[in-house]
Amino acid sequence: MVLIRLGTYYRYLVINKLDLQLSGSSVLDIGCFDGFLLSHINATRKIGIDTDILKKYPDIEYIKGDFMTYNFNNNKFDNIFSFDVIEHVKDDKIFIEKIIELLSVGGNAILSTPCENIRIFPSILQGWVNKKWGHIYRKGYTPQKIKNLVIDNNSIELNFIEWNCPTFRSLYLILSLLWKISPFITKKLLLSTIERDIHKTSGNNGFFFFEIRK
Repeated sequence: MVLIRLGTYYRYLVINKLDLQLSGSSVLDIGCFDGFLLSHINATRKIGIDTDILKKYPDIEYIKGDFMTYNFNNNKFDNIFSFDVIEHVKDDKIFIEKIIELLSVGGNAILSTPCENIRIFPSILQGWVNKKWGHIYRKGYTPQKIKNLVIDNNSIELNFIEWNCPTFRSLYLILSLLWKISPFITKKLLLSTIERDIHKTSGNNGFFFFEIRK
């Protein structure tokens, strides 16, 4: 049995805590891997795309491929989400433009990314963490840099939600090690960190979500 990724489970908990709405009639998950997040939402049609796919849930349509080059044949989605993917994409402007194009009128997309100045404790290991996370092109963004990617598009509304998560960032390396030993205990600790961090969401050293409404 393949162990779910720590980051995937953590984002699932954060999404629930922030009450972010991912359900819809037709939903697309960009960077889905095994489809864990898709499996926890209500949707008539669930599609997940990733270059690395693990087909785990029978109600999900898996696409093994590159989102940037894949032809969706004029399909539209009323909800699209992509968590901690954009920072790995070389042409991030085209990435955002394609998401907007795939959204149906009235549709909604929710994405997340690390902040440009993300700080994991101890800070001396930040460079190692960046490599571990595969940050080849950039380690993160500021809200202004996201705005600059869509500055020419007047057909959307852009909103931001900060998730500074100081407790999670201070314990990240310990949690990563413990996850391999005891996911059960780690899940309880993750819940505890979120309960602490929900009161400290503001800041630019963690992550943020941004919502695109069409």
